Amino acid sequence: MESRNASFLWFQLFIEVLLRMHHKVSDRQEMISVCKRQYANDTEALQMIDEFEKNYSLDKVIWWYTRDTCFYRIINKALRMQDFDMLFIFRTFVTDIAKQIQEGYEYFIRTNVSRSKILVYRGQMISMAELHLMQKNINGFLSMNSFLSTSRDRSIALTFTQSSSFRGRNQMRSILFEIEIDPKLRTKAFADIRKKSDYHGEYEILIMLGALFCIKNVSEDTKNQMWIVRATLANDDDYDLNELFAHMKSKIGHDTDLDSLGRLLIRMEENEQARKCYKRMLKEAQSTLGNAELGLGWASLRCNDCQEGLEHFQAALEIRQRLLGENHPDVAEVFSFLGETYRKMRDYDEALVYLTRAKNIEEKTLPPNSLNLAATYDTIGKIHTILNQYDVALTYYEKVLKIRQAALPADHPQLAAINGNLGWLFECKGDYAKALNYHEKSFEIARKTLSATHSLVTNAQDNIRKLKAKIKH
Repeated sequence: MESRNASFLWFQLFIEVLLRMHHKVSDRQEMISVCKRQYANDTEALQMIDEFEKNYSLDKVIWWYTRDTCFYRIINKALRMQDFDMLFIFRTFVTDIAKQIQEGYEYFIRTNVSRSKILVYRGQMISMAELHLMQKNINGFLSMNSFLSTSRDRSIALTFTQSSSFRGRNQMRSILFEIEIDPKLRTKAFADIRKKSDYHGEYEILIMLGALFCIKNVSEDTKNQMWIVRATLANDDDYDLNELFAHMKSKIGHDTDLDSLGRLLIRMEENEQARKCYKRMLKEAQSTLGNAELGLGWASLRCNDCQEGLEHFQAALEIRQRLLGENHPDVAEVFSFLGETYRKMRDYDEALVYLTRAKNIEEKTLPPNSLNLAATYDTIGKIHTILNQYDVALTYYEKVLKIRQAALPADHPQLAAINGNLGWLFECKGDYAKALNYHEKSFEIARKTLSATHSLVTNAQDNIRKLKAKIKH
């Protein structure tokens, strides 16, 4: 288990995209091929993989997941390590598990008329650092990025607290989680999988990945040399980034594809992963409007490979102009990206040519609160800042701020970005106090919603430190 943080939000969005994808028969075959390569020298595992290939069906997915097989090991490791490559390859299997849990959950709600609370248990070994985190986090939340196996039988859960392989490790502790589930709350789905599991006698309740738990109490059981953690399966609405999560989830759309996944990966600054995603999209000919070329251009730009980005954007522009004409907002989107590319290449005149074309089309064809229009204004503002045309830059930045404040939740990363740009502008003007205020606003938003290594977080930290030094002297 890990502390609830920004990485939880982005990982959950990644999983949402996977779960909403349409799957092909060949997707499962790709997973099987990967397993065969990984276990090429393991005869027993290869026999199991062959059995899976011949006999797998949706209604058997829980049975396969609960067996001690390579599928269980690979998926759990991928979820734990947030291995985007492997999770994408195993997307059909993960989706099938989620479907079966949801089906079991709906059956439970339908048949459990009293909606009485249930108590489940989970025994495991955890590190001292994780234990201390929970002790400090009473009435706070912990999140789980994987499917969580629990039992209604306390004695069965206790057997998992006594792992001999961990007993000798000083930094590991035996933990028994006692988790209360209230079916009246809007929680993540859970299902009684006794009849579907490979272990029929374990009274197993499987909880959907991405569940939140509220820690109520952490106490030591000295007699049995373990710790008891009492928790509740939390209401999804208790998550303090719930508004942002709901907003971003709604933008994903009901049906997702490789383009949805690529865009999300870029926002996570997983740019090389995004490149792989768009190359696959190009290879599979999923793109009809140049989205794969546009995505490859965007990912290349984020990797500071401007020349490659330029080539992909030009290819996307050719496709969209041919299919949509000159004055379509999707064509303007490419113009805007070309403007950003030339800005990065320090060809500001060429950048403004493309950005002006984008702006003219977007102002005519998009609503005034369009986020695409805001992105174009933002890049224009950056160029005027570089050219020391601060009043012009400020006019554009204020438009961006107004649009984003109206269209986005208060803790959206795009608001961190515009506050950072305003901070940069006022720093260039020599107004360090105002600049510091904007950079601090940027940091407060970014640190809540992005990973500690994200450029918006690290840039804000660097700018705050430098400005404080300037003000001091």
